[in-house]
Amino acid sequence: MREEQFSAAIGNWSAEPPHPRFGIYRNNVASALINALRVRYPVTAQLVGKDFFAAMAGAYADKERPSSAVLIDYGNSFPVFIRAFAPAASLPYLGDVAALESLWWHAYHAADSSPLPPGEFAAVVPT
Repeated sequence: MREEQFSAAIGNWSAEPPHPRFGIYRNNVASALINALRVRYPVTAQLVGKDFFAAMAGAYADKERPSSAVLIDYGNSFPVFIRAFAPAASLPYLGDVAALESLWWHAYHAADSSPLPPGEFAAVVPT
């Protein structure tokens, strides 16, 4: 099996596996994506519980595949997905909580920059 065929077969979770044990790879991919979301959105996961979060993250993983091999980048659109996820409709704030977590995630993992000198900081006018 070629690399392209292998990748396509792993990503197509609803299709019949090309080999009886191929489901192991699919399960590993799904588990890794769900866990990546759980790590990135811990408060969201805590608010809805382990099972609900796993189902919601699994539904997201069905629709949104990683665009990078670096899982730290996965899940940028998860807050938008949550806002449209019908089973979460009774928690209208959940997408906003996830959006806040996503902003924290980006800030935490952003490249370091030079701090603002105290004189410049003091000159900042609040708006």
